[in-house]
Amino acid sequence: MFCKVCIFCNPCTLWKPLLIFAIGMPLIFACMLPSGMACEKACKKGKLLALQLLCSLAVHGAVSGMQHLPLFYHSLHKLLTGEDRDLIYAILKHVEGPRFLSLLLPGHTLLLLDIVHASAILLTSLEANRNTPRAEVAALLGSLLCYPSTLIPRPVLQPSPQIFELMECPDLQDHILNIVLRCARREPSAKARCIALSQLGQWILLKLSHPLHTSSRSRGYFQQAIPHPPGVQPRDMHHNSQFNPRIREALQVLLQALQFKHRTIAIVAVDALKLCAERGRELASIERLPQLIITAICKALEIQQVANPKDSDKIVLTSLMLCLGEYCMSFPASLMLAPLNERGDTLVLLVLRVLMQIASGAPRHERVKLTADDDFDTHISSDDLQTDGKLPEANYQTSETIQACISAIKMCAKAIAMHLVTHLGHFPMGIGASRLSSMVEEQDDVAANGSLGGQSAGADARRDSVELPSVLHAQNMQLFMLSSGLVASFIELPALKLPGGGATAGLITAEKQVRVLLRDLNGKACWDASILYSEPRKCVKSMTNESTTSTHASGGSVAMERMSDSMHRSFNTTPQHRNMSQPMDSLISSMIGLDVLPPRHTLRHRPAGELPLAKDLAPDLDQLDDLLAYIGHTSPECLTNPLAQLNTPGPSPLGSSLEAQTISIILNQRALEQEYVSNLNQQALQSNANSAASLHHDQHSMHSVEQASHASFESYNTTSLTGRTEIPFQYCRLLFSHLGMAGWERRSRTHLLQRTEKLLRELRNVDQQRCRETHKMAVIYVASGQEDKSSILNNASGSSTYEMFVSALGWEIDLETHNGFLGGLPRQGCGATAPYYATPFLEVIYHVATRMPSDSPENLLLKTRHLGNDEVHIVWSEHYRDYRRDILPTEFCDVLIVVYPLKNGLFRVTVNRKPEVPWFGPLANESIVSGACLATLIRATAINASRAKRAAMSLFQQYYEERNRSLESVSSRYKESTTFEDFANRIYNPMPLRDTGAAAPLAAALIDHHRSSIKGWVQASIDSNTRDLMHTGLAPSASATTTAAMEAATNSSSSPRGARKLGAPFKSVNVPKKNALQTSSNTPPESPTLPLRRFK
Repeated sequence: MFCKVCIFCNPCTLWKPLLIFAIGMPLIFACMLPSGMACEKACKKGKLLALQLLCSLAVHGAVSGMQHLPLFYHSLHKLLTGEDRDLIYAILKHVEGPRFLSLLLPGHTLLLLDIVHASAILLTSLEANRNTPRAEVAALLGSLLCYPSTLIPRPVLQPSPQIFELMECPDLQDHILNIVLRCARREPSAKARCIALSQLGQWILLKLSHPLHTSSRSRGYFQQAIPHPPGVQPRDMHHNSQFNPRIREALQVLLQALQFKHRTIAIVAVDALKLCAERGRELASIERLPQLIITAICKALEIQQVANPKDSDKIVLTSLMLCLGEYCMSFPASLMLAPLNERGDTLVLLVLRVLMQIASGAPRHERVKLTADDDFDTHISSDDLQTDGKLPEANYQTSETIQACISAIKMCAKAIAMHLVTHLGHFPMGIGASRLSSMVEEQDDVAANGSLGGQSAGADARRDSVELPSVLHAQNMQLFMLSSGLVASFIELPALKLPGGGATAGLITAEKQVRVLLRDLNGKACWDASILYSEPRKCVKSMTNESTTSTHASGGSVAMERMSDSMHRSFNTTPQHRNMSQPMDSLISSMIGLDVLPPRHTLRHRPAGELPLAKDLAPDLDQLDDLLAYIGHTSPECLTNPLAQLNTPGPSPLGSSLEAQTISIILNQRALEQEYVSNLNQQALQSNANSAASLHHDQHSMHSVEQASHASFESYNTTSLTGRTEIPFQYCRLLFSHLGMAGWERRSRTHLLQRTEKLLRELRNVDQQRCRETHKMAVIYVASGQEDKSSILNNASGSSTYEMFVSALGWEIDLETHNGFLGGLPRQGCGATAPYYATPFLEVIYHVATRMPSDSPENLLLKTRHLGNDEVHIVWSEHYRDYRRDILPTEFCDVLIVVYPLKNGLFRVTVNRKPEVPWFGPLANESIVSGACLATLIRATAINASRAKRAAMSLFQQYYEERNRSLESVSSRYKESTTFEDFANRIYNPMPLRDTGAAAPLAAALIDHHRSSIKGWVQASIDSNTRDLMHTGLAPSASATTTAAMEAATNSSSSPRGARKLGAPFKSVNVPKKNALQTSSNTPPESPTLPLRRFK
């Protein structure tokens, strides 16, 4: 039924109905304009209500068809270009910003210039109240700013109320960019400022993804962000491309917004800036832009620091530091390590200075001033985020809450600094981006029985470290606490057989290697170290070849050739001798059969004013000595002493006499070694030189010489090596000493750990903790016509556009073999693959509903549990109606992100959050996004939504806080307090076979005095006298024998001190008198703790 409704304010006035039309619904709307000004104020309220109703009908699809749209567009054009700002504000408010663009009404692009003109009028005004739709206008302009250039219409209506003509506007988006930049600089509304900053981040991402003179079709519909190893250029990398010149201006606005004292705006600016970090390679190609970004973030960190931080301050500072870390990892390592000034400062050095200043809590000596320019206003007059989207803040502060915030900020700075030191230029590693921490454990490459030989039987034979008794009692392993947050495991293993020899190919190393496992905030790192004895000696082979090709006349020369060749083969090719010559005595054994090079001495010098060049090198010239003389002659200011040249040795700190004595000892030792080697070779030659009479005898003598030399070499190695007992931990002890950890100055920080099953269980718990931020999100597909839970969860696949979108969220991983974050997904039973995304500081796993089976009620229940427990839901809806939150009812789903594909290739995105979740970006509610950046923006919005939800939780701790707490628990519970002597003993022998109880004499005497009774001292005296009687051949008395038996039964602790004689009340023993020497040697001195006590 059709009806007409005309709205008149006063029947007696002359009014002209401007628009009266039937719209095919139970309501016909009329928008009137008065002919006189007398009734204009009286009917203003009616006009506003009429506009609200008209815009609501249009948004809900009631205004359609060629009969109604021209009249509707005519009315909007008249009002948007008019002078009544109240009517302009009403239209901009009730068309709901980007929602009007998503309707795709025929010819709606004709009004774009009118909308931009009206939006500029609103944003340039200072009116900031509830009736002013500043946030909706900012979102509308932001969506138009990121429109593809192919969808921007050429002909638009000229923004004049009296003219209905079309015009060309090729620079429409540049005009929109100017308005958005001004809104980001000077907008008085907090919510509109956040939206403008987020839209700038989206525009920068879009322009970096599509350089100038590059069509979007060449990049594909969706872009998949996969990290590439260092030095590998991605296929879609634009070489020598030119980017939009206004990217620098937009980035400067984002960098200035980092200094906002309004915490929510600062967080949104950080999120928008972090969005551009994915395009670090493109940003690095713009001149001096990386230096600008790093310097501005470091400056913002100094500005945001406060003496008594709150929870909101902690969130801002940690977000800034994570953003700084993301940019440092995204820029090329060569750029980060390039010098910036004459002092050699680099960007990495600047970043580490700021992070270490925060981690140490060092106070700033000067007040940091804001660096924002005069055009940037940091004042917010209308804070509309106080009731919607404010960061959590405690009602009051205590010393405990302040200290907790300070500790969290310091821990974040320390974790990021350690991450940069370890992974800068090394992400992703060869195994991919899913692992930053090593998967090697203490029992790897060690046989299950605890022996040193053999390797692990593979992944199937690996057992838990807690269940391996060999780890608890292994002689080749020791656990140390190097600091409160650093646990180290030193393990000595047989040298692994690597293809091609590994890093030690061609080098003379030991048959064993040292493995060091380090656990800290950054994860677990594994280092394999091998001792290097010497480089390969090629002179032996060349000498042997030359002697073989030359002709020798005497039998002694032939014998020498055979002997040297035999010794060369026995040293390099015989497995037995090769194994025996590897330990510490290899220095002497390597000299057998080799020519000892004569010492080199400088015979002549160049003039002091002549520069030593490589072409003038001679055996009797010392290049370094002449170079020092040249520097001292040409640059006298370099001389520390004007009377001494640089090549003159300085005075010895030990004194001339001690230095001369040391040099003499070393030279004598060298002479003895050379004499020994020469005598050994000479004896082998002389034993066969007299028997060379004939060719047969000559051959026989050569054979005997070879056997004699071989036997002498074998006997030397046997006597020097087989008689020595090798300690399984000797190479670990050597590395431990070389690293400077065995010294007394490191004793206060280095401790042993008690090797128990509880400790290994704690270490396993530490290894299971993540070293990066982790998030899990649900992805749900809604087909056309689906509005119930059962049909949505039974979807086994989606449309091609949906599958492309899911693949662009990350990359597919195999659940059975994936070694990264799984988000609770089992390796079997919830599908074979899942999308996964990782950066150097976070991991994201997507629970995709179409990847999970739903062929049985059990699988359907499991799918519902996984999806329902996620805090962020991403819904792809192809239904014509809006998706409702109650379709999949759950207590979670704090943030709901819905994507609606549009017919023009764009996408409408709605973001619905619960009231307790703070504001986040980069996508706001009702946004229009192009497909080129859709997956990136959805992923960034979902990650920020998860972070915002966690920030609202009062007791939530970041990953580095949890890991630090576990490491501190290990350090405090299992630290073994030992003396320096015991500590050094445990380094040489990690697990003694038996504890003798021997300690330092004074320490043991003091301990025994406190824990032993007088009876114990008398008992020791009786036992001592009993041993003396048995030594003289006399039988001890019955009481002495009984006492000795009692002492052995009680197993009392032995003391290094002798026994002390006491008198009554003990029964005396008939012992013959000894001489004075025997009595004085067996009677201990009086205890230093009881100097005044008398004994009988």
